[in-house]
Amino acid sequence: MKSTITLVGLALAATVFVGAVCDGRMPPGVPVVEGPSASPVLDTLTFRVMAEDPAGEDVQYKLDYGDGSPVEWTVAGYPSGLRVSFKHAFAEAGSFQVRAMARNEAGLESDWSEAHPVSVELWDPAVPPPPDGPTTCTTGVTYFFSATTTHPRGDSLWFQFDWGDTVGNWSGPVPSGSSYTGVRSWSEAGSYPVRVRARDADERTSGWSEPLAVTVIKPSGGPPTGFRLAAAGSGLTVQLSWTRPAAGTPAEYVVLFREGAEFSVVARPTQAFYVHDPGGKTGDYLVAARFDTTLYYAGDTLNTRPVHSPEMTIYELNGAGNQGYGWSVATGAASAHDMGDAANAPLVDLFCTDFAVGHGGAIYTVVSPTYGPTDPGGGVPPGDWRESWFAHVTGGEHDPLPAYAGPPYRQDADIGNLPMRLAVYTAERHYALLRVNAVDNSTGTVRLESWFQPVSGLRLIAH
Repeated sequence: MKSTITLVGLALAATVFVGAVCDGRMPPGVPVVEGPSASPVLDTLTFRVMAEDPAGEDVQYKLDYGDGSPVEWTVAGYPSGLRVSFKHAFAEAGSFQVRAMARNEAGLESDWSEAHPVSVELWDPAVPPPPDGPTTCTTGVTYFFSATTTHPRGDSLWFQFDWGDTVGNWSGPVPSGSSYTGVRSWSEAGSYPVRVRARDADERTSGWSEPLAVTVIKPSGGPPTGFRLAAAGSGLTVQLSWTRPAAGTPAEYVVLFREGAEFSVVARPTQAFYVHDPGGKTGDYLVAARFDTTLYYAGDTLNTRPVHSPEMTIYELNGAGNQGYGWSVATGAASAHDMGDAANAPLVDLFCTDFAVGHGGAIYTVVSPTYGPTDPGGGVPPGDWRESWFAHVTGGEHDPLPAYAGPPYRQDADIGNLPMRLAVYTAERHYALLRVNAVDNSTGTVRLESWFQPVSGLRLIAH
């Protein structure tokens, strides 16, 4: 009985296939797969797939990522010839071949596409050696501990210290292989194992180092706490504030600033705040409380240095890759995002367009994301796209950026002579310097580099 059912099933399938061919219906064309060719483990990648059906019917797709994940047809069909985005993250390192197949409404299937190779690697920073610093300290006195490690791609690194009683904030960045100095004071005597770890702009984190054993003893006096920093006035000065020491009232406070390698004293206030005019410079700040002849430093070093994001490629709105460009307020690092996905709206601060279908226009323009859904090129869905403003920079690259107060800021800026520099004012009230290094309208690509000021409202961008 089973043999009879199988033969009947095969006969019916053959009848459907022959009927479809006799009706002139043919399978879709072989899909084209586009996407990145290299990635760290667990990064979410976007692959674009397109196939055309001879009869213009909707097509379904299934993708084989080559990593053992399920290979299933999409539930919905998509218009013939439309590029469809699929997202995938590879859980393990290795070399993978991504393929796609298309199926039309008649159930006729294409051949598998050509394999798109993807190399997936572990790109975590190396585990740092134990921190370098003193092993005997006094409470209320600030000490310096240095750390270093490398990144397999040579990326810049941020460092975080575990001081034995608390874990500090992430600080940096510094170039791969360079030394970073952490600043710490303890309020209680005891033994403290000090460790350090590193992460990159993609938030890939190393393991903790082996500890440095530190013994702390307690004298009289103590440091200020709650050290804070904010933009002041028109965004050219820095307001510093802190909480008075619990140990008593100091003779004075000492405010220090470092543009290069060494700190220098810039003020000796008696109140727990100070507004510093750095003269357009950026750098690191420290504050200490003086009891008699002893200085007790606050545990944190705060800085106003802009975060540099190296040159990266984004695509015109109709290009073949990620079109959106935005900065992380947490790290200051820039990254590219697919504007075909409204979920990326909170991550995008700008995009480039020629205000036409395709990407061959002679003039490209940097535009606020709020204009994405109405761009003639199409492809950007409605969403909570953020508002950004731009102004051409005519002064020196290290000069403060113009204040945002209407003109000269606009929500679009034509790209002219290269390299071109733009001041950017984001929805979170952060300033950034954007440099457009290259435009290629034949490929729809734009190469951008930037410096992001992590202090909201501060216009200082010297780097």
